[in-house]
Formats: sequence, C-alpha cells, structure tokens
Amino acid sequence: MKSLFRYIFAAAVLLGALSCQRNPLPAAPELPEGPPMLFSAGGSGMHIEGKAGAELQDPTSFQTVGNSFAVYGTWTVSNGTSANVFTKQTVTLTHDSNDGLDKWLYSPLRYWQKSGKYQFRAVYPTTAATTSSSNASSLIVTYSMSTEDYDLMVACSRERDMALNDTTIVDLEFRHACAAIRFLFRKGTQATADYHLKSFELQYILSVGSLVFVSTDDTEPLDGQWWVADDFRPSSIYSWSGNIQVPALYEDFPGSGTTWEEWHCVIPQRVYNRNSETEVPSVRFSSSILEGSEYTDPAFTTIELPSTYMDGSESKPVYWEAGKMYTYYIQIQPGGAQITVETTDWDSYKVAVEDMIF
Repeated sequence: MKSLFRYIFAAAVLLGALSCQRNPLPAAPELPEGPPMLFSAGGSGMHIEGKAGAELQDPTSFQTVGNSFAVYGTWTVSNGTSANVFTKQTVTLTHDSNDGLDKWLYSPLRYWQKSGKYQFRAVYPTTAATTSSSNASSLIVTYSMSTEDYDLMVACSRERDMALNDTTIVDLEFRHACAAIRFLFRKGTQATADYHLKSFELQYILSVGSLVFVSTDDTEPLDGQWWVADDFRPSSIYSWSGNIQVPALYEDFPGSGTTWEEWHCVIPQRVYNRNSETEVPSVRFSSSILEGSEYTDPAFTTIELPSTYMDGSESKPVYWEAGKMYTYYIQIQPGGAQITVETTDWDSYKVAVEDMIF
C-alpha cells in the first residue's frame, strides 16, 4: 500500500491524464429517455471536540443544508465511445419546503439513457483544485499545505449498466483523502515553573502533492493514490507566535485558536526524510519561564516527530494515513520535552485503533 511502486504508478497516471487535457470527452446527449439522475451522499466523519482549524466534516455537519460537492459522470455506449454527463457539477443539499425533506439537488437536471453504462466520481469541497482532465474515471486534485488546509473527501459509485434498467439514486460514500494532525502541550509532572509558549512551527514535512483518484473499490486505501513531491519540505509551516501559559493537563489547554492545537489536514506520507539526516520532520517551539514579574529569554526546543514505533519486538515505520487522526502530546520538562502520539480512525468517536507511544 505504501510502496514506492504505488507512488510511481500514481505519477504515471497523473502524467497520462494531464497529457489528455487537450482532448476532453464530448458531452452526453441531452434528450431524456428515463427519469432524472439523483444523488445521495454520506460518509463517515470525525467527532470534533474543541477548536478546529481546518473545517473537518462529521456525519452531522456534512448533511447540512447548503453544503455542496462536485460530481463527474461518464456515459459509455456499447461501441466503447464515452461522453461526459457531468463535469464538476455542483450538487447542493437543499431543503424542499413541499415535503419537508432535505435533498441533494443540481440544475439543470440530467436524465438516464436506456442503454450504455454510467460511472460517477465526486469530490468535496467544490473548491478543491481539480485538474481540467478530471472525469468519472480519473479524478486528480492538487494540494499544497502551505496555502490549503481543508478536509478533502472523494467518492465513487459502482458502474451502472442500463441493461439492468437501474435508475435508482446514485449513492456516493465519501472518504477522507487526507490525514488530520494536531499538537497539545502540558507541563510535565516534575515541572513546577510557570511555562509560557512563545512560538511554534512544524518543519520539513512533505507538503505538495496530487491525489490521483482512480480506484473503483471504495475499500482500497487512498494513501497509495497520492503522488507526492519528495523534494519539497518547507522549513516552517503552521507557524505561530504569542504568549500562552502551558497548563498542567492537556484538557485544560486554552482552545483559543492557536496554530498547534487546531486540526490540520495533511498529505498522507511516511514521517521521515530519506534524503537528509538534518532536515527531518520536527516540531520547533520556544518557551519562557515566568520568574516574578519577568519572563526569561525564550528557549527554543526542536523535537523530531517519531519515525518508527515498536510492534512487539519489531520496529515499524510511522505513516500519516488517509482517514486517520494523529494527536501529538508534548510535555515540557525542566530538562527538555517528551512527545507521544495517539492515533484514531477519523470515522470513529474516541476509538483508538493503534496508539503509538514513544
């Protein structure tokens, strides 16, 4: 799933798709032969507690009137000729005052043909940076963490063969394509001083990539469908400066919108740098001690993000996987700092799937 072959394959698909941008599929016929095409959208989400930086979708918030996704649809006839039915068509959850129901609607309506096969693919949000070559077979989204921080979700439907006269609602089950991370601070049990955080930044993580969503199996992991630029690791991302007292308990953290405690949607990746022994994924922060009415000069601390963990007696690499959340807990001690990380499924509520303690 995480092999180099996956990334090479994704890159090849990406380049092949981009090369076809000059020859888009034609539009499907407008004449209706059957009922209108309608959609339903679901998917699991994350139960959010406290402050969220990127707007993370949970099952309740996604099913909110006014929320939208974009759908792609392709119609293929018996001779193999394909045509576009939808090209990034906005579908919005709308309240119908006539029957009191909330429905995913779009305009103008498109109608089923009596022959051929249909395939659909969708992306959330509608503002996602999809390429012009994207269609119902290959959906490509570019993502840069320096400028973008949103809950990228994708969905695909099973192929619809009109020989079976199946004109039921197209069900789209959305999945999270990114991982979510955040950082929480507290004083260590041996720390009696009054610590104040002064700055924070994340360093040297892969931050530019493209999701090449081509699978038709909605159980296939999305991690291997990312093409990631292995040479683009900014020295500072999610930076913050200010003055916040470090609490004695993680749950007492202020929740004031500070950068590290917000959730951030990051590209799935292995947490290490194979090209450098110095520019490794790390957290860098500064803290001061309040002595009387004066603060000491800020002391800077850099902690490498753990790149391996022990599974019994075996050392295994750490990955940020699509659809999972990672909470990093940092304890400030008189002699330095200690970091641990908790991993949970994005679509679970307080259910740990593989806690990694370092």
